[in-house]
Amino acid sequence: MQRYAYTELASVKAEHNEFTGQAARFVNDFGLGRDAIMVELLDAMQEWLKRHFLGSDAEYYFFQANGIADIKLPQQAPM
Repeated sequence: MQRYAYTELASVKAEHNEFTGQAARFVNDFGLGRDAIMVELLDAMQEWLKRHFLGSDAEYYFFQANGIADIKLPQQAPM
């Protein structure tokens, strides 16, 4: 992303940091005996991955493939 001077790099990094933090909280909760956390974890991961892959990752790959520096794709409807 840096190589292509992707203007949304900071935003993508923030999304990844948020996801990592959320995953760490789920691991901690599981360690504390919250077995029901697995359903919440799977739901949260599925939603995040859909949003991320269909949103910021799709924008980045479009930019990279087309050599475009700063274009926003239309927003995806929530899933």
